Amino acid sequence: KEATPALLADWRRRPSSDKIDLCAQEQQNFLIAEAQGLYILLIEALEKGISDKAIICGSGIHEPEIFQKLNKEQCDPFLILSVRGPLTRDLLLTKNIFCPYRFGDPLLIISNIIIKNDYQAKLLLAKDDKVARKYESKHDKDDNHDKQFKIGIICREKELKETTKLLRDKILEKNIIFVFIDVNYYNLEQVIERICQCDYLFSNLLLGIILGHSYNKKTVWMTLDSMKYEQKFRFIDYYEGIKTILGYSKNVKTIPKNYETPLNLRKDLACQKLESIILKSFNPTLPELDRLKNKVLKNNPILQHVF
Repeated sequence: KEATPALLADWRRRPSSDKIDLCAQEQQNFLIAEAQGLYILLIEALEKGISDKAIICGSGIHEPEIFQKLNKEQCDPFLILSVRGPLTRDLLLTKNIFCPYRFGDPLLIISNIIIKNDYQAKLLLAKDDKVARKYESKHDKDDNHDKQFKIGIICREKELKETTKLLRDKILEKNIIFVFIDVNYYNLEQVIERICQCDYLFSNLLLGIILGHSYNKKTVWMTLDSMKYEQKFRFIDYYEGIKTILGYSKNVKTIPKNYETPLNLRKDLACQKLESIILKSFNPTLPELDRLKNKVLKNNPILQHVF
């Protein structure tokens, strides 16, 4: 079960445009790269069942109740290089499936593949914290405090009207433009284009949160309704995965069911400034984002030959 660059010899010869087209299938939560009979599983939910030909690179469980009903043969892959977070790892271990203590969602590195502006590229290339802060500080000074803010809303279409109304009523700043980013309508590159046009993001989809972090957008995990633990599972798994990489969480074995909660727009959103709302959500800094991406690539060396 040793993963080698030879597994991806054919894939490396494909033009880069093919790779981006493959990434665009994320709108259907599916991304597979085939290589000599094996396939790399990056984003597909593990409870959908995986074969003994799968190489897991940062995938995670979305619905734990479904996964727990699977027998070992339905979810025992060829190799696990890493998983999305510690909750996924714990469930794999309950089925006696070996899983290393390595985390991080591979979608975090998408901004290294689809780069949308020079400013972001310079920041991502700044390995030294001081250099990153220098760029960040200069960018902040250039901001016009009277400008209009663009808030991207990533949710289901049926939730858009109420979400927009609640945010418009509760956020004290009135110079705000709301942009609906429909991940079911646009392909991945179009979604990224719209994300990069926004200043902040409010998302109740994990895809939106990870893309927001990858493109250094302050992102709020929000909801309109109370969420059961099973519904929050994938979100907690992702947040704990990146917090573990950054050293905020260590050797997590059991995570309480109320550990991480989204901002409930109906119940928890009081009238306040936008900055106060943003500060309540965990967002990696630029140096931390660079560390996360490097760790994802280090945990999954095969990806360095794919992308």
